[in-house]
Amino acid sequence: MPGFTVDSDGDGEMTVPQPIFELIRGPELCSWEHAALIEWHREWERYVEKIRHRCGITNETFESVVATVKSSVRPKTLRNMATYVRKKPLSAVTDTDILEAVLARCRTLKNEFVPDATSLFRQKLKMDLSIDDCDARIFRYYEDFNGIVEDNGLQGLLAPGMSLMLATKVN
Repeated sequence: MPGFTVDSDGDGEMTVPQPIFELIRGPELCSWEHAALIEWHREWERYVEKIRHRCGITNETFESVVATVKSSVRPKTLRNMATYVRKKPLSAVTDTDILEAVLARCRTLKNEFVPDATSLFRQKLKMDLSIDDCDARIFRYYEDFNGIVEDNGLQGLLAPGMSLMLATKVN
């Protein structure tokens, strides 16, 4: 019997390691709300990263494994996006069109409302003093800053590539 042997107790011993598969599904885009788009884009990037990692291990081609962006959008949302956002027929909308529209919306302010950035950062950006490693504490602070910027669509207020170090003054 290929693939396994039977020991004296009658238990099967596998001679070939059995593959372990994890179902990796792309996130579904089902809303055009600002917060939902930001969350979907984060999940999409995680999904693509997982698929690339899987392809690196299994030697599969990325294009044959990854789901298309278009197939990850709920049909009703896709029709509305094609008609009102991209102003194209549904059949002409590509994955690139969808990603560009999502990124453009994520990088703009919600309802074109400019929040009071000073009070926003004062309320939400705190240095976590429970982390005793100084470098790790500062790294977390940068992560929190970038998260606040992304969650609130403030990328347009910062120059392209501008980071926390340039946005804040150190006395």
